[in-house]
Amino acid sequence: MRRFVDIGKFDDRLYLMGNAYMPIYYLKGDTVSALTEAGVTFMGPIVVQQIKELSLKEPSYIFLTHSHYDHLGAVPYYKKSFPEVKVAGSPLIERVMSSERAVELIRKLNYNDLKAFDLEDSFKKEDVEFEPFNLDIEVKEGDQFELGGITVQIFETPGHTKDAISYYVPEIKGICFGEAGGVPELSGKIQPEFTSSVENYIASLKKLENLELEIICLAHGGIIYGEDARGYIKRSLESAIQFKERIINYYKELGDIEAVVEKILSEDYKGGQISQPEVPYRINLEAMVKKVTQESKTKEELNVKG
Repeated sequence: MRRFVDIGKFDDRLYLMGNAYMPIYYLKGDTVSALTEAGVTFMGPIVVQQIKELSLKEPSYIFLTHSHYDHLGAVPYYKKSFPEVKVAGSPLIERVMSSERAVELIRKLNYNDLKAFDLEDSFKKEDVEFEPFNLDIEVKEGDQFELGGITVQIFETPGHTKDAISYYVPEIKGICFGEAGGVPELSGKIQPEFTSSVENYIASLKKLENLELEIICLAHGGIIYGEDARGYIKRSLESAIQFKERIINYYKELGDIEAVVEKILSEDYKGGQISQPEVPYRINLEAMVKKVTQESKTKEELNVKG
C-alpha cells in the first residue's frame, strides 16, 4: 500500500503536518485554507511552526473528524495562535466539552502521550494544557465550505464515534474521515474501528463507497493515494463485515465477551498483526466485541453453544 508520510507538500492543495503517526492535514484554497484534524495537545506548537516554515497562510477553519483526545487536543492552542480561526465539527462535540469527566479524561490522555513521547521538558515553555472549547460552526450532512478552487463537503459517518464527520474534497478526489474508515496496518490489512456502533459503521462506509477517491488522508499513517485509495473503502467495508462475523462466531463458541477479546487478542495482537499499543488496542477491541453482541440483540439470536 503506497503512502505519503513526509512532512510538507503532497500536491498544490494538500499538505501533511504534524508527523506520519499523528498527521494533521492542511487544505490550501485560493482564498482561505483549513486544517483537518487537530492532533494531541503538543502537536499545536509543532504544526504552527510548520505552517510558518512552509510560508503558508493561517488556516481559517479547523475541521474536526471526531471527539477523541488525539484528534482535538490541540484545538485550544490553535485558537490562541490563530485568533480568527473557526472550529467546525459535529454538534455532539459540544456535549463532550460540557462534560467535566470527559474533559478531564481528554486532558489526562494528552498528558500521558506527552510523557510517553518524553516531551515534557521540550514543551515546558508552551501552554499545551487542554481546556474545553466551543465549536464556532456545527456541521451536518450536506454542508459545504468554499475555500476558493476547492470545496469541502460534509458527510456524517457515525460508527467509530457518534460524532464522526468525514470531509470530502471533490476537486482532488480526496477524503479525511478520521477513523470512520478504519486504520490500515503496515501489512495492508485494514483494522475496523466500530467502537460506537458496528451497524452505523458499516452504513457509513456504504455511504462513502461510491465517492471518487484518489487520496485518503488517514487518521494515523499518512496519505494513501492512487489505486490503493480507489479500492480502500470497499476493502474497509469487507474487513468490517468479516470482523463482525468473526466476533459473532467466537461468541457463539465461547459465550463470553472477555473470552472473545482474549482469543482475538492472542491471534491478532500477539500474532504481530497490530501495530497499535496493546492497552488502547484492548480497550477498542472490548468496545467492538460489546457492540457486536449488543447489536445482535439477544444470545438466542447469536445461538450461543451450551
